[in-house]
Amino acid sequence: MKKNVFFQQVMKNPWFLAAVAATLAEGAVRILLASLGGAMVNEASAGNSAGLWYPAAGALALSLLILFCIWGKERLYVTSLEKEVLRIKKNCFARLSGASMASLDEWHRGELGAACLNDINALSASLRPFVIMCFSLVLMRVETVLYMMWKNWFVTAAMLCLSPLILWLQNRIARPVKKYKKESLQAAGIMLGTVSDCFSSAEYIKAASLQKEMEEQFLSCQKAQVEAALRAKRLEAVQGAFSYLAEILPRVLLILAGGYEISRGRMSVGDLMVFVALSSSAARLFKGFADLNIHLQNVRACLERVELKGIRPESENPPDMEGESKHCLKALVFDQVSFGYRSGQPVLNNFSMQVKEGEWIQLAGESGSGKSTVLQLICGFYMPWSGKILVEGLEAGKCGLQEMRSRIAYVPQEPYLLPVSVYENIACGRAEQISRSRAEELLRQVGLGSWLDGLDRGLDTLLDGHETALSGGQKQRIAIARGLAKGSRIILLDEVTSGLDRETERKVYETFQQELAGLTVLLVTHNELEISGVRRIDVGRCFG
Repeated sequence: MKKNVFFQQVMKNPWFLAAVAATLAEGAVRILLASLGGAMVNEASAGNSAGLWYPAAGALALSLLILFCIWGKERLYVTSLEKEVLRIKKNCFARLSGASMASLDEWHRGELGAACLNDINALSASLRPFVIMCFSLVLMRVETVLYMMWKNWFVTAAMLCLSPLILWLQNRIARPVKKYKKESLQAAGIMLGTVSDCFSSAEYIKAASLQKEMEEQFLSCQKAQVEAALRAKRLEAVQGAFSYLAEILPRVLLILAGGYEISRGRMSVGDLMVFVALSSSAARLFKGFADLNIHLQNVRACLERVELKGIRPESENPPDMEGESKHCLKALVFDQVSFGYRSGQPVLNNFSMQVKEGEWIQLAGESGSGKSTVLQLICGFYMPWSGKILVEGLEAGKCGLQEMRSRIAYVPQEPYLLPVSVYENIACGRAEQISRSRAEELLRQVGLGSWLDGLDRGLDTLLDGHETALSGGQKQRIAIARGLAKGSRIILLDEVTSGLDRETERKVYETFQQELAGLTVLLVTHNELEISGVRRIDVGRCFG
């Protein structure tokens, strides 16, 4: 999210505007309270003890009003900030879920997770002191200084004359804070990615004896994070010393200027007491600006992290249905397609193939020849460098991605299932179109009838790992049923039998042939299938 856009959104939030009004009201009440204190001093100096009762009662009432203003102000600020942070989380997740595969490949997935969770939490933690402890205080201090200037500009100017110099020095010190804060967040993101890798690839890491290397990588990132955080803290400590000077020096100047004004008869002792009472707030005006700047750097560093520069959305083109044919004889066409993941390193070079409706195709070729790449291009995860890809007559890049993907059921070796019921996994938000009886019919079509009958809760069984444990084959069949539910006529099986012996693999695909009769199926396997009705296409060759 752009930093300026974020602050504009915050300023437009009605809860934030109400909080600003409560802050100004609190400042006005504090000024009234100080004025009553000055009036009490003047009455006491005049020997009028009876005149102290009314100001004292007013001071008590104003003190209670201040408590109410503080409570309302903080509640309104917190509400407005939480709403903005929630909106940022929603936008960040939507941006990541809608990002193109090419831009996601440029990031470590664990670091993206850190940006979506940890960095937004860090932003939330930075916003609270920035807004409540700094911004609101600066508002009240500006209000106080304006009142003091109206009462006696000379005393006020004398009190604050050296504050701009101190503020300039503090700003010079605060500039690198943003840089070190950002470095600390980046290191934390890499650390989270390393931890994620340790769990997701635990078997391989142990088998390859990579524990020591992973530990060294983690410790290196931890060291970088601590060093960056310490640099920021050291600068904040130096600035704290200047903050103390900025608080004490104005009070000394206030007493000198106030004494001079009293000697000239232009100010009473009570008026000076009002200034002394307000000086605690006014003298910290420039300190407040400095603190505001420090917290602003922290907020901006967090915003730059959650901005996710380089994450590009998928190019969702408007539907162009001119090429569509409901009874297209060719389900899939690749016409002189070239593509690679890196510039100048093509994986497919002028690759062509034609797949008829209802045909079974095995994509064959050596490891790295581009078999899985063909499936990813069909799904629209990437756009080809050149050539055409037609899915049931629709050309990739000239129709909406969702329109194309509605015709495809992509089944990887380990499909993702939502932690919801069996029925909800099949319907996927289309409960109005997919009835429970239709979901059950699809599950039986893909060979899960016996499994479904054995579930105590049937379609209402939760697939969260607690109520039932699923094998890889069962997950794949549920993914196929999900695709059939959305009307897909093209099934892409990406190494779904990896790890099985040849005989078991053959039986699995023979079963699939019976269950998916009439559908177009592309499958990627390492072994050559000896099954009737399956045509082999070697990726890398050109077919017409």
